[in-house]
Amino acid sequence: MYKNTNIENVNSVRLIWRAVKDKKVKDFVEYFHAHWLQKKGLWFTGAAPGYPLTNNGLEGTNSSIKREHILRERLPVGQFVRKIVDLVRKWSEDRDPLRTNYVAFCETPTVPLKLWTSAYHWALENRKVLQRKGEGHIRYYTTASGKQPITARMLTEYDSKNGVWDSFEDFVEYYRSIWVVTVLDDVPKTSSCTCPAFAKKSLCKHSLGMKIRQKLVTLPEEAKGIPLGQKRKRGRPARAKRALLIQ
Repeated sequence: MYKNTNIENVNSVRLIWRAVKDKKVKDFVEYFHAHWLQKKGLWFTGAAPGYPLTNNGLEGTNSSIKREHILRERLPVGQFVRKIVDLVRKWSEDRDPLRTNYVAFCETPTVPLKLWTSAYHWALENRKVLQRKGEGHIRYYTTASGKQPITARMLTEYDSKNGVWDSFEDFVEYYRSIWVVTVLDDVPKTSSCTCPAFAKKSLCKHSLGMKIRQKLVTLPEEAKGIPLGQKRKRGRPARAKRALLIQ
């Protein structure tokens, strides 16, 4: 998590722990710094935005191959190669845009109705947002729920503390103080957020709610059926209206 810090701040953290008179602590600090900060510094959640955090997709593909193609059998090499060639040919034909019923690649995550409702409620709160125009993007700054509205002074302090942390606790406090939603100019419907939910799922109520406030997306009518402050229950919403209702 110290990937965004400068080398002086990282070294200051090392000096704090190296002051502990315990050889095991010093050995661990040196190992952690050399291995997880210098050699493999992109190990934390959110280090590679847009990339999967788990191998669920890969395991799903493996399950499909075993279930539908090789029928969970150990095939001889020649037969296995023929199966793989047929499989690649089938997948290529299914993904061919020139085919009538081709299977299109999903380039954006599917927004569940529960998240639409949560984002709509967040937009209705009309929390104070500060805006900054950048090159090819617009950034919106707001505070997390339950905290006081953002001010210009808070944003200035946020900028001044970027990369200047004396401890992990300082980093966590800085990280959770303000959420930053970025919307691209050339693709207005594409946005990102610095909150933990977006880092895990590439979706969150802040990024979606900001697009709702800016009228960049069309909100499903079903998302408006839950009163503000309440959560959507499990299951699909009923489409049939109740009988004997007077409009």
